[in-house]
Amino acid sequence: MRPLPCAALGAALIALVVAACSDSSTDTDRGSAPITAPADNSTRPTADGPRVVTADLVAPVGVAWRSGDPLVYVAEQDGRVVAVGPDGRVGRTPVLEIEVTSGGEQGLLGLAFSADGNELYTYVTDPDGDTRVDAWSVGPGRIDRASRRTLLTVDQPFVTHNGGGLVVGPDGLLYIGLGDGGGAGDPGGNAQDPNSLLGKIVRVDPRARPPRPEIFMSGLRNPWRFSFDRETGSIWIGDVGQSAVEEIDTAPAGESGVNWGWDRLEGTRTFEGEAPTDARAPILEIPHGPACSVIGGYVYRGRARPELRGRYVYGDFCDPTVRAFAITRGRAGSRTEVASIDELTSFGEDPDGELWATSGRGELVRLTGS
Repeated sequence: MRPLPCAALGAALIALVVAACSDSSTDTDRGSAPITAPADNSTRPTADGPRVVTADLVAPVGVAWRSGDPLVYVAEQDGRVVAVGPDGRVGRTPVLEIEVTSGGEQGLLGLAFSADGNELYTYVTDPDGDTRVDAWSVGPGRIDRASRRTLLTVDQPFVTHNGGGLVVGPDGLLYIGLGDGGGAGDPGGNAQDPNSLLGKIVRVDPRARPPRPEIFMSGLRNPWRFSFDRETGSIWIGDVGQSAVEEIDTAPAGESGVNWGWDRLEGTRTFEGEAPTDARAPILEIPHGPACSVIGGYVYRGRARPELRGRYVYGDFCDPTVRAFAITRGRAGSRTEVASIDELTSFGEDPDGELWATSGRGELVRLTGS
């Protein structure tokens, strides 16, 4: 099992995760799961500013915050949601355990809270190997395990390119990133198929019963992580490439229906067939070597690093350098180095607009802020 969305992985991470998470987790307790007090742990500052809050996680792949709650919630790929306290201590008992298919690019792949904090949304590969997005009721100090309500299920033809991004948008809708279903080169042609949800960003109204999925954007290979700029509402997507380039896509607030070109295009390069006439070019292409699997991030809107304000911060699993750039005259400007994180798996944005990250080495890192 490996906590990232690409075909080639570091041997060290494979060994770490296989050794720690060879069995799928189970959800046998149907009562309410307490949000427990964190256990003893230590916080280690790094020399260059970013700070390792804890290194006691197992294959962390996502991070989220609940309104009015001081805890940081982390998704571990084998099906656990754990809480990390302000002092860096990890809760002794998981907040939530979900039965998943765990291994490779499958497992618990994303989480997000509703704006009011009353629901938790999770994105998993279910025991049948398919995608399932669920909503869970959150009460004072507890997540009700018996409250699970399924918002979306999608059959997965392969075990790769499962996507996993979950974002509550500025409109209160839940946005879901789905990969093309796997197999080299999108053999099913899913990303360009308007009748398939694969290779898309889909949105649902989580309050609707039943929720009805709507294709928001298409032509994506594996949008592992994406975000909305909290100031402008623009969307930013890190789409994992095939064999040549990684790409970052962006579109202004309110725009939908954008086709990013996969599998006819990989970035701006012809991949197969004829390019769609409506294909949109990425804002940035990143050639492979050392990059191999882009990790989409956020436009920085915090206060701790004013020199980064308005710049998009992103990274890559294989390249430890976290970088940032601004858009100048419609193009990506020069890139600056922000930090170094080995085996980066995801970013998070806290309520103050400060940035965090998770690493396949089991780390939760505070990138900005104190």
